[in-house]
Amino acid sequence: MPSDYQRIIDRTQWDKSKHWEMLGPESPQQWQWLKSGYIATGPRIRWRILGNTFQIWPGVTTAEYLGFEY
Repeated sequence: MPSDYQRIIDRTQWDKSKHWEMLGPESPQQWQWLKSGYIATGPRIRWRILGNTFQIWPGVTTAEYLGFEY
């Protein structure tokens, strides 16, 4: 996360490549369901903050332009 990060601003997380709002923050239970379930991908990116990292699901294999305000 950026050095001046304090908190994320709600509903500013966007997949700017696809022009879709990202879904989140995901709970620990939902995150494990996403990572361990039968679904391997989806049309919308989901996110959470864990420690000092911004995590997304599903992982992307091509260049994506993502953004959020804080």
